[in-house]
Amino acid sequence: MNPQNGNSIIIIEIYCKYLMSSSPPPQQDRSIRTQQALIDALIRLLNDQSFDEITVSQIAAEAGLTTGAIYRRFKDKRSLLGSAFERFVEESIENQKKRVIGVEGKSDGETVEFMVRSTLEFTIPYLPLMRAASALNDQASFENMRHARSLASDWWCTQISSSVLPEEELHRRIRFSMRTVTAVFRDTLLAGPGAESRRAGYRGKPIDHMVTELTKMIRSYLEIRD
Repeated sequence: MNPQNGNSIIIIEIYCKYLMSSSPPPQQDRSIRTQQALIDALIRLLNDQSFDEITVSQIAAEAGLTTGAIYRRFKDKRSLLGSAFERFVEESIENQKKRVIGVEGKSDGETVEFMVRSTLEFTIPYLPLMRAASALNDQASFENMRHARSLASDWWCTQISSSVLPEEELHRRIRFSMRTVTAVFRDTLLAGPGAESRRAGYRGKPIDHMVTELTKMIRSYLEIRD
C-alpha cells in the first residue's frame, strides 16, 4: 500500500467528522432511525417523481410515519432533502476510504479504470437525489460535494504516477479528470431520458461503455502507457 494512504484516510476521517459536527444527529437511537427512515422514503419517492411533486404527506406515508414526525425534525421537505444529500456525501467519503484496498497491486491504467467504474457505480443509486438538489440549486449541497470530490482527487493523486508528466502537472490533470467524470455523469445520466430509462441503463452496457470511453480518455490525458 502506498505510504501516503494513511494520511489520505486521516484527512477523509477528519472531513467526515466535520460534516457530522456541522449537523448534529438526534441523540436518541429511535429518533436517529426515524430520521434515516424519512431520508430513505424521500429517496425512494424521487425515483418516480420530481421533488416538487412530492408532498410531506407522501414522505410520511412512505416511511410509515406521521407528518408530525417530519416537522419535529425538519423545517420542511427542503431541509429533509439537505440532510439526505449530506448523508450521501458522508457515505461517499466512507466509500472512498474503502477504495484504498481496491487499487492494491493495480497498474496505473487499471487504477484509472477502477477510479472511473467505482465512482459511477457508487453514485448511480443517488441520481434522483442529485437531480433534486441540482434543481433546487442547493449551494450547501454543492459545497459539500465539491469538498468530497476534492478529497477524492487528492487521494487519487497519491495512487497514479507518470514517467512523462511532472508531478504538479499530473496532479492538475487528475483533478481535472475527476471533474470530467462528474460532468459526464451529470450530463449523460442525470440529464438523460426518464427515470425508468435510467434504471434500465445503468444495469448493463451503457455504464460499461461509459467506463471504457472515460478510462481511455483519462489514460490518454494523463499520458499513462501501461
